[in-house]
Amino acid sequence: MLRNHLKIAIRNLARFKTYSIINIVGLAFGIASFTLIMLYVLDEVKYDRFHENADRIFRVINVYHEGNKVIEHSSSCPIPLAPALQKDYPELVKSTVRFFDLQVPRFVLRYKERQFNEKKVFFVDSTIFDVFDFQLLKGSSEFFLKNPHSILLTRSAAKRYFGDEDPIGKKITFEAQIELTVSGIMADVLHSHIKFDFLIPFRLFEKVSNKEVAQNWVWNPCWTYVLLQEGVKSDMLAAKLPEFVQTHFLFSQKIILYLQALTDIHLRSKLDYEITENSNVVYVYVLAIIALFILLIASINFMNLTTASSAGRAKEIRIKKVVGSNRRQLITQFLLESVLLTFVALFLAMVIVELSIPWFNNFTGKELPNNIIVQANIFFPLLFFGIITGLLSGLYPAFYLSTFKSTQLIRGKFQQGVKSGKTRKILIVFQFTVSIVFIIGAMVVFKQLNYLQTSDLGFNKNNIVLVPVARTLAEEQFINLKKELLANESIEHVTAIELILGVEHQTHSIRFYDSMQNKLQFYGAMYVARDFLETFDIQLVAGRDFDPNNKLEPCDAIIVNEAMAQFHGWTNQEAIGRIVNTGKCKHQIVGVVKNFNVNSLHNNLVPFALILVNDEWVGNSQLKYIAIKAKASQLLQAITFMKLIWEKYDQEHPFEFSFLKNKIDLMYNNENKLGRFMGLFALLMFLISSIGILGLSAFMTTSRTKEIGIRKILGSSNFQIIKLISLSFLRLILVANLLAWPIAYWALNVWLNAFISRTEVIWWYFPLSGAISLFFSLSMVIFHAYRSAQAKPVQALRYE
Repeated sequence: MLRNHLKIAIRNLARFKTYSIINIVGLAFGIASFTLIMLYVLDEVKYDRFHENADRIFRVINVYHEGNKVIEHSSSCPIPLAPALQKDYPELVKSTVRFFDLQVPRFVLRYKERQFNEKKVFFVDSTIFDVFDFQLLKGSSEFFLKNPHSILLTRSAAKRYFGDEDPIGKKITFEAQIELTVSGIMADVLHSHIKFDFLIPFRLFEKVSNKEVAQNWVWNPCWTYVLLQEGVKSDMLAAKLPEFVQTHFLFSQKIILYLQALTDIHLRSKLDYEITENSNVVYVYVLAIIALFILLIASINFMNLTTASSAGRAKEIRIKKVVGSNRRQLITQFLLESVLLTFVALFLAMVIVELSIPWFNNFTGKELPNNIIVQANIFFPLLFFGIITGLLSGLYPAFYLSTFKSTQLIRGKFQQGVKSGKTRKILIVFQFTVSIVFIIGAMVVFKQLNYLQTSDLGFNKNNIVLVPVARTLAEEQFINLKKELLANESIEHVTAIELILGVEHQTHSIRFYDSMQNKLQFYGAMYVARDFLETFDIQLVAGRDFDPNNKLEPCDAIIVNEAMAQFHGWTNQEAIGRIVNTGKCKHQIVGVVKNFNVNSLHNNLVPFALILVNDEWVGNSQLKYIAIKAKASQLLQAITFMKLIWEKYDQEHPFEFSFLKNKIDLMYNNENKLGRFMGLFALLMFLISSIGILGLSAFMTTSRTKEIGIRKILGSSNFQIIKLISLSFLRLILVANLLAWPIAYWALNVWLNAFISRTEVIWWYFPLSGAISLFFSLSMVIFHAYRSAQAKPVQALRYE
């Protein structure tokens, strides 16, 4: 019997091939889209969960505040904090580990003739393997723990330096000064917020640095992690932290420490000085919702088309009932056909997913492997989904059709019931409502992203080339290097900066005399070289720029922004001449500049100071980058010339550069991904809904063939026929728009309110989305309606 049902199911699929193809394609793309998005979501939520004790590992967060104002919300802590915590609370803390990158842009490592600039280099405590479960593939962790002149490499880094050689025991030269012995090869780190290629024992840093640095409780450069004792809750250690702050910190009344769960960092952490740019849990939720809606829309389409196309089966059911088929056999037949159709779509979806993995990795920046469906353990959930969808889609026609008696089917009662389709209309409205909401959402997300990337930051970010110079010979020769660069006509200005402007900044201790805040405090500040304002086109609103002819000015002059003057209760002009102390020497405020964004537009403007470093001191200062402003039309020429000059002054460090604009745009990577996801999958949602309209319009025009023929005989024109068929769909799309617009407006304003700087929702996005939905859906309806209207009445009357 089952074999016979299967034969009939295959014949029916072939007989109604138009509906079958539309059904299979729509559902397949819906399942494939859902699967791809969920693979992305699952990849995001697995970060840092591979460690055996992940639930007991916490990062210590350091907050510096002035009253109710947070000055620095740092993901890093002072160097001596970790050992002090373990010493003071051994009953709570099982182990600690610090990660430290010396706060420099990159290091140079060399093996024989192979030399590279490396960014993912950390000094770590020997306890790293006590806290984390990073996989050691080869070598000895004991050697690494005991020998400060050792180094661990990831597999990809080892391949870069050693090729097919065995790297264990080989020597790598660190910063052209220190030889390190390779003690082990580690697996590449994929699902961790700590991205590293090289690990060096923290003991080496302690060995080469002075004791004052190692015992400094003000400077906070180390990412610090604690592993709690078994059975200890984080609240128990958190309760001890205020006492700990009072005992150890110099400015204890201004410091707050708290614990952040390891598994929360990747999705829920946006602190100062993060190791890497983290993701955003809100966007992961949005993507999961998009995935569910795509799947829901595809399933609704499938059910709609399945139930609609079943109307043409009335004659078949009538004959089967006449010859003795019972209700159970009819139900089995319909369910089998529906499940078969679903499994064909499911198979096609899996093929689409596997073929899309390379494109998807490029689209998202992920590294999902091939055969991901099996590896991610989602094959069986998809199989289960296929069975459920097939059963749900087949239940309605199976039970509905099987209840009718042969006499009712002959009188056409079933046809009338199917044609009314109130449930189907509700589902169509739901589909298009969701699609329109996401189309509007995609437009607003792209507008906000464009706003973030093109907003006036208060400085120029275009045509600025950044060259990292920390710990290089070029840094020591900055004056001469600058002169040679400026001699080239393609280069307009050259300066040096502590950190990347607009991306990150430090806080420095500054005392402002003769103000309401007459005390030593930490403020946002940046060490800069001369020509800083000219290079970045930062506008002075009071006073003057640094004097290029005054060699004593670095211990005499400082420039602040408007927010700093306002914070101290001064007008811009009143700030000029005020005396401040940075700890090294006293300065006089010589200028006030217009506010500029020292961080991303996710954050508020902050009081900020520019502290000048004398050109002759750059080599012994905290300036880590040379910033070079080139002419837009000669940018390539300028970079070529920079490389030549660099190699003249420093052959030990490979020339490296980046564009400031790219660095700033990278801060909005999460918004960029969200926009691309929403744009692509909102379009796909809409296309799947339109596929449903295509199938339903085909069914509606076919089911009304006789009616259309009779109307034409009675004098109806083609336009009237098209209007008759299209009007019902037009009403549904209009209702969907009226429902979608207020939902989209509310949801998007909630999202935009999370930004300090935001765009506005433009009114014409709503009618535009409505016009798009009307155009595509009615085009498909009119196509079928026109074909029916063009048919000769005699052909319509002969139908069936």
